[in-house]
Amino acid sequence: MCASGMVLIQFQLAEATLSVLVRNYTFELQDGPDTNLEIKRILLPRPNIVGEDECRTPLRVRRVDEHLK
Repeated sequence: MCASGMVLIQFQLAEATLSVLVRNYTFELQDGPDTNLEIKRILLPRPNIVGEDECRTPLRVRRVDEHLK
């Protein structure tokens, strides 16, 4: 298999994994929608919580209840 075929398979696997995560879990910022974000420019622009030294954006992940689907 050539390199482009491997890349295509990896992309399809990532897409399938992401769709399962989005369907079964909710993602929210640590302080909810009131979290203040800024863009930090290191090598690439990245979201960062205002006042944090590290360039990170922690998320709260919760499983979606079956009856809400």
